[in-house]
Amino acid sequence: MKELTIQDIEFLIHHDESRTLEVKKSTGELNAGMQSGCAFLNTEGGWLFFGISPDSFKILGQNVADRTMQEIARELHKFSPAVGLAAQYINVPGRPGQQVIAIWFPAPTANAAPYTYDSRPYYKVENTTMIMPREMFEERIRMSNPKMFSWEQTPCPNIDANAISAKTLDYIIVSGINRGRVPRDATTLRSRLSKLDHLGLCTSSGELTNGAIALFGKAPNREFPQCKVRLARFEGKTMDRFRDQSVCYGNLFEQYDAIMSFCQKHMFLAGNMDQVERIDTLTVPLKVVREAAVNLLVHRSWWSDARTPSVAIFDDRIEFMNPGSFPPGTTAEDFRKRPHSEPINEAISNVFYKSGLMEA
Repeated sequence: MKELTIQDIEFLIHHDESRTLEVKKSTGELNAGMQSGCAFLNTEGGWLFFGISPDSFKILGQNVADRTMQEIARELHKFSPAVGLAAQYINVPGRPGQQVIAIWFPAPTANAAPYTYDSRPYYKVENTTMIMPREMFEERIRMSNPKMFSWEQTPCPNIDANAISAKTLDYIIVSGINRGRVPRDATTLRSRLSKLDHLGLCTSSGELTNGAIALFGKAPNREFPQCKVRLARFEGKTMDRFRDQSVCYGNLFEQYDAIMSFCQKHMFLAGNMDQVERIDTLTVPLKVVREAAVNLLVHRSWWSDARTPSVAIFDDRIEFMNPGSFPPGTTAEDFRKRPHSEPINEAISNVFYKSGLMEA
């Protein structure tokens, strides 16, 4: 970071306070200033200045003693995770002994763990500093290290193999064998627990994981209210009027079947009159719907009970929406240029692959 001049500061404060700029009259507001600094670290980065009037944006400066510098250094050490921050002290022309204190807070990297100041996280809403909601904080913690905070690999307490649909489990194993993705000796496995363990859905101590219940549970919604998918067919091109709607509360394979059935029921046919006989085809190819349905279920985030996947069919489009985000370190633009898959739910993805519903 280059050394600022008064001219640089005048340019930066020209457009008033914003999501990336905050000014304080003096370090008498040091605590509030550092809260804003924490918000910068968790939002888009920004400048914090002391010695500038918040009302008129006049550069006043303030007296900076050794004690002032020590207080600032002490407050900068209250950020977690530790981040290299340094204050600059710029003399104010025409005001001997008065200095502006400037601190630059860098923008967060993609999927970085959230910062806290004095054990509290803050973020920016427009130009206002606010305490980060608990759900947002926890979601950012999980996204900073998805494998460490894996929902699907978390043990599901007080649940045994009787909660598993043997019919669905056996069908998926047989399908995997037929496609060469599951070893044939899997047919020798007798208990549901041993079959789930073979698919990587048990802990080392023999407990069922959340992923096992989501994939093969008889009634997974009893344990996880978010284990469902909403289906809707709307009139026209907006959500003003329903033509049909339903909610599937079954396991992921039952949800997949429900999505496919609903889409086939409501998707449009296009006729080709160039032939002697009219040939009707779906306006959205079935393989596209199948791929979107699998992605919807496999790549979703599970941590919030209030967020569920949905499929909405309109007159001109089908929308597949699921809770989650792009792979860590990937932006929307990166994904447009180079689509790729980095599943957070590796165990669930692996079972869908073995079943033959996913190609990779």
